[in-house]
Amino acid sequence: MTDSDLKKIHIVFNGQDTPPLKISQLFDANKFNRLTAVTGNVTADFINQYLSRFIKVEVALSSPENYEAKTGDEVITKVALTNALLSAANKKPAKVFEALTSDNQVNVLNNLFQVAIAPTQAIHSRFYLLSNSETHDTRVILGSLNLDSASFDKERNQYEEILVFDDDIRLFQNLDNHYKNDIKPVLRPFFTENLLNAAQNQIDESLKDTKGTKNAVVILDNEVTDQIAAADMTDLISHDVQKQIDELQDRIDENELNAALSKVKIGLDFTVGSASVHGKMNGVKSNNENKWATEVHLNLNAQINDRTKFTGRLAMAKYWGNIGNKTFIEDYEGGRNPQGNSVVYLDRAYIDYDIIPDVFVATIGRQPGTDGPGSNLRNSSARMSTYPAMLVNAMGDALV
Repeated sequence: MTDSDLKKIHIVFNGQDTPPLKISQLFDANKFNRLTAVTGNVTADFINQYLSRFIKVEVALSSPENYEAKTGDEVITKVALTNALLSAANKKPAKVFEALTSDNQVNVLNNLFQVAIAPTQAIHSRFYLLSNSETHDTRVILGSLNLDSASFDKERNQYEEILVFDDDIRLFQNLDNHYKNDIKPVLRPFFTENLLNAAQNQIDESLKDTKGTKNAVVILDNEVTDQIAAADMTDLISHDVQKQIDELQDRIDENELNAALSKVKIGLDFTVGSASVHGKMNGVKSNNENKWATEVHLNLNAQINDRTKFTGRLAMAKYWGNIGNKTFIEDYEGGRNPQGNSVVYLDRAYIDYDIIPDVFVATIGRQPGTDGPGSNLRNSSARMSTYPAMLVNAMGDALV
């Protein structure tokens, strides 16, 4: 790959057309010393020729074109994971590593040059962030180019658009934050730990050999690369497939919970009233003027299935300012007698089961025996019980 003028590439530099530039001018190692790239491909030749002088390089490899990206997360995950497995099976990481210069291999081993993939997430982004840690100069390159010879082949009969923005700090920070917060968390190393350990072992062994060549390029034999490929594929399956299973299970649990909660309808009845009571007992008159009380009902309803329905209600009643002068409330009047303290009662909790739909219904549990026809009129509300209040107006458990 030669550093020729990019005549087929239309470059817009800070909003202005510019004469054809060389690759080394776009990725200017004299002006910038750090590079973050999200690209479709990277080759060892490109790294050796144009990126060797950078002190820090991070490359995220995006996924091949996926025309089913709109079909759902599970499809995207399968495509991304399949590509990662094929890459490992074809020993692509080992081939790229072996083609690097010895200095760049050391940079990879020292974590100065990082290449990463996204096994479980489709990525089609393309952007390049160059910066200088000392001068704080920045450059953003946007376009469809990759870091390989095909993208920069001067004989290639294909037009490309490249947008270059120098010292646009807001754009740089925006994309840098996008990379760090959104893209980087889903990445895994392209040069895996299995590969790097094998390379480091070979370097250590060569240092023990007095006849060994200093700074020799690491070349791994087929048996070692086969073992690396098998271990990498196992790691991908055990880590990323299990991760997807766990995430899928979480989504299922969440959907089941939402489905269950969506069946339950919650309502609230809140009543405040006042009364004046005048009486006479044993010749003694008593007057209780303007006595206020609050009554609260929390209603629960759930259609469990076509034949089964649950109904429940929690109730509390209390006179204002009452600190519990009546310490005992009969169970049948709990939640409705305001003379007690602020105790919440299970007023009703029953299941209706349609044995013969709309003809024969069985009800089991704490029956709707309170606030039946008649008593509901005082609150101008709908009938809340089956039984007339003059006949039954108390809590009770039964099967009817």
